[in-house]
Amino acid sequence: MWGMDKTRGAQIWSRVKWIEEGEKCSKFFLSLEKSGSSGSIIHSITKENGVEVTSEREVLREIRKNYETLYKENTDQKEIIQRCKNFTQNLNIPQLNEDQKDATEAEFTEEISAALKSMKNESAPGPDGTPVEFYKMFWPDVKDNFMVAFRYSQEVNTLSPSQRQGTITLIHKGKELSRNLLTNWRPICLTNADHKIISKALALRMKKVLPSIIDENQTGFIKGRNIATAIREIGDSIEFEPINPKSSHSLEY
Repeated sequence: MWGMDKTRGAQIWSRVKWIEEGEKCSKFFLSLEKSGSSGSIIHSITKENGVEVTSEREVLREIRKNYETLYKENTDQKEIIQRCKNFTQNLNIPQLNEDQKDATEAEFTEEISAALKSMKNESAPGPDGTPVEFYKMFWPDVKDNFMVAFRYSQEVNTLSPSQRQGTITLIHKGKELSRNLLTNWRPICLTNADHKIISKALALRMKKVLPSIIDENQTGFIKGRNIATAIREIGDSIEFEPINPKSSHSLEY
């Protein structure tokens, strides 16, 4: 039985789309699995001074040093945020009406189930290793307990410890880029499936009211709008009014 599970695991990890029932775990599956896992391994790092480090300890030290520097708190950024708040505090910013407020704050019922059904399979699981497929398969069995836990989180205004945890990993930005430079790696956070379900339900609810409070000039990330519209408008503006060397122009987007 364990051998069958291991074989099936290799097929899943290889992400092959079509398999034949009874098909053995061939070299094809194993090579696909190996190539997929090796893509996230960093064997060496070239530091800013050009020195290359290859030991696991040194590589981990450089990764930690790089992202501690990149994401450290910036006092200048605090000042910028405060200036933005001062600028916007007296503006007439659109607000939700009472009906919209009630709709966004209403108790969640079947929205959680709808959110789960809309989620894609085979996404990377979080620290607990439980995939979305588990919740889809056993939703009738776990739904009640899930909803009790979710409503308790709403009451205390915080998620459970496991729902506030994630595994940070690095993914390479592209095959044509050097794997030795940390600038060519992007960090992502893998959260648990229950956290993703809640986030999806909240996103689906907010999607209904966002168009009424986000100005139409914001062309991206809203259903029915396309960020390419902003690019086209910039091009049209430049073409309509050629830039005069004696004058100054500013385009903000």
